[in-house]
This record gives sequence, structure tokens and C-alpha cells, in this order.
Amino acid sequence: MREMAEKEREKDNTIALAQQILAKAHPDGATVIKHWITIIQSRWEEVSTWAKQVCITQMLDVIQATSRLIY
Repeated sequence: MREMAEKEREKDNTIALAQQILAKAHPDGATVIKHWITIIQSRWEEVSTWAKQVCITQMLDVIQATSRLIY
């Protein structure tokens, strides 16, 4: 999860940079920049959700294994 937090900071920095570029972009290029910002954000949500599910699954496996040892 530490790596995810680091990657989230990188994503946030990338979005901030894209917003700065967007503010100075020619109107013809603004649509493309907005599109890529949206893609970055949506892909991040997918990866973040997947990582949380994997983490929860791993934790559940550990709990089940521990439970088998106890009983």
C-alpha cells in the first residue's frame, strides 16, 4: 500500500502538470488534454479499486489460515 500512496502522489502531480498545460494550451488542443486527464483519473480509479480488492483478499487468506491454526 505504501507503493500505491507513492504512485497516487505521482498521479496527482501529473494531473496538476496537465492542468497547468491546459491553462496555457491553444483551444484546439484543450480537448485532447482534457481527454487524457480523464483517462488518467479513470485508470487510477480502476487500479486503486483492484489493488484494494487484492489486499483485502490477501488479508482474508491470512485470517483463514490463522483460524485453521487456532481451531
